[in-house]
Amino acid sequence: MQLDFQAIHNGTAKFDLLLQLAEVPNGVMGCVEYNSDLFDADTIERLMGHFHTVLTGIIANPDQSISHLPLLTLTEQQALLGGHDLQAAPLPACFTSTV
Repeated sequence: MQLDFQAIHNGTAKFDLLLQLAEVPNGVMGCVEYNSDLFDADTIERLMGHFHTVLTGIIANPDQSISHLPLLTLTEQQALLGGHDLQAAPLPACFTSTV
């Protein structure tokens, strides 16, 4: 699956955020239109990255429940974890280790 970003300015957006998808002979093509007073290009690119991650998860395992689909990219997961490999631990142990 491939995502390409291309800026196209057509005046003003009809809606705050609009995602249009259409089936084409070699796959699916989409267009995102957004209100630039509410969203910046980086936010929309992150949103589309999350959409791509979810779709990739569906393709990889179509029987997986929605609650188990990935949303964040691997890079975002690592950034949120601060580079730490977190392991499950009882809450009191987590508290004690930080105090």
